Amino acid sequence: MNIYLIRQEENVSDGSFDSAVVIADSEEEARLIDPTSGSEWYKNAWCDPKFVTVELLGKAEGWVAGVVTASFNGLSNGQLVRNAQAQIARILIQLEKDTGFFVNSIEVRTENIPRSDGRQNEYWKSVSIDVRPSPGTDWEEKC
Repeated sequence: MNIYLIRQEENVSDGSFDSAVVIADSEEEARLIDPTSGSEWYKNAWCDPKFVTVELLGKAEGWVAGVVTASFNGLSNGQLVRNAQAQIARILIQLEKDTGFFVNSIEVRTENIPRSDGRQNEYWKSVSIDVRPSPGTDWEEKC
């Protein structure tokens, strides 16, 4: 078995893998290894094997073929916020469509809960959504 560094520059988006160290019998086998391990979570996080470059690093005695480690490009804080905003907007549109209520405001509170056993405090999030009926909707009728 050999140790290979596999890299790709085809899929460079946030939420993608750019490289991995893998164990394989040959360069061809290394090129076919997907660092996402076929996980649905990382769907579309690698690339077609034809875009993978392979570099031999050395020999691996007693190892099984597969991924040793991989480099993942996580989402930036800004992208996480934009994704959350888009998801919240979709939920609010559906809420308004399904209930006839419009959302006036949303408040998110973080509560710091000390633990009695002395370990790190826990943090709880609570969300309050203030709604009003859409024009022409009787409030009592909806409640």
